[in-house]
Amino acid sequence: MLTAVAALIRWPRFADFWINPDEGIYYSAATWPTWADLWAEVAGNAHPPTFFLLVDGVSAPSLDFDVLRLPALLFGVLAIPAF
Repeated sequence: MLTAVAALIRWPRFADFWINPDEGIYYSAATWPTWADLWAEVAGNAHPPTFFLLVDGVSAPSLDFDVLRLPALLFGVLAIPAF
């Protein structure tokens, strides 16, 4: 029940805001044309590489900002029952 409430709170305003700096970094990584370019950006960044790979995979069909936000939204909601 609490997880559903968390999803309902987050979903309506999901796309209302411009991307934050971290999302800009993920967007930049997702737009590189080759794996070598992606890894060059990931290697020079303090963020964990696994999330870059996830965002890169999710962005394959679309580079829309809403699509790039989906992993963070899902993990944020799923963190509630995990804790």
